Amino acid sequence: MVRAVALTLRGHGDADGAPSHTLADVTGDVAAVLDALCIDTAVVVGHSMGSIVTERVAIDHADRVAPARAAIPPAAARARARSAR
Repeated sequence: MVRAVALTLRGHGDADGAPSHTLADVTGDVAAVLDALCIDTAVVVGHSMGSIVTERVAIDHADRVAPARAAIPPAAARARARSAR
């Protein structure tokens, strides 16, 4: 069985959250969602800022993360946007 869960980081999109938060805050949010959903191990994927969070989750919670994937790191996303102009 495959289950996909998409998170919106606090302070982004429609998510609530203080305008100021740390990488540790959002990394903790990801771990808390895994806990709440009783997910022991997950493949974590991130895009742009989410790729940074993905890397940090993989470091801080290595025992809970299967191979992590950073879809488009922020610098690559900026370069792609510049070349599309």
